[in-house]
Amino acid sequence: MTDKAAESTESTELTIITRPNCSLSFAGRLLFFCVILFFSAVIAVGFAFVGAWLILPFSGLEVLALGWALYYISCHVNDYECIVIKGSTVTVEIGYHRAVRRIEFQRYWMQVIVLPASIQGRCRIWVKAHGQEVELGRFVNDEERLALASQLKMQTGAGYKV
Repeated sequence: MTDKAAESTESTELTIITRPNCSLSFAGRLLFFCVILFFSAVIAVGFAFVGAWLILPFSGLEVLALGWALYYISCHVNDYECIVIKGSTVTVEIGYHRAVRRIEFQRYWMQVIVLPASIQGRCRIWVKAHGQEVELGRFVNDEERLALASQLKMQTGAGYKV
């Protein structure tokens, strides 16, 4: 979801933070994994006792794939995009896994580019100026992405391309 908060400190005009929707905590993911592991093991061992022992490696691969997926989700639970508009500067900070990328744009030279929905089925927003560019809105849906683009244009007076 998009969290919009106009801060009252000095000359900060707008701060926009987007984060992925993570409905389970680490403990919840761990509990979910243990429950699935238990039921998968019980079913696989039950089939192995009646002679279908080949289900054991497939059950193990299934649990391994689920474990990898939950690990990947845990690695990216703190990802974020933060856009701060302050004076004549627009600062974009993107936290992805453990890396943080920070780019500053001048309002006057900034362009907001909206690419229409492609094969992936979602539109894309790019912010560009002086050879620097960054994609925004990875954690929001198309409707919120377009609202973000129009709000950036309105707040910065940036050029807007479709």
